[in-house]
Amino acid sequence: MSKSIGEALKEERRSLGLTQEQFIKGIISESFYSKVGRGKNEIVAVDLLKILAANNISEEEFLNKLNVKENNNLEEDLKVQLLNAYSIHDKKKIETVK
Repeated sequence: MSKSIGEALKEERRSLGLTQEQFIKGIISESFYSKVGRGKNEIVAVDLLKILAANNISEEEFLNKLNVKENNNLEEDLKVQLLNAYSIHDKKKIETVK
């Protein structure tokens, strides 16, 4: 079963034993983070990467937890591919995915 980005973030936060405020470190508002966790809002890649970096969470391991390919959801798969390309500064891959 695949997880949403919000679900995966919540899981990471809980495993670190942090409050929402401690986890997001002022990168996004607690209100917005809460909505991401409930699937009401989508987080932009830049903010997601900042949160992962601020909490020393491996981008690759985080993306692997999403298991998007098992979901057969093309849009989600493309989002993950774009996020991955962005995180490694692969401009060619970014353009290809776009």
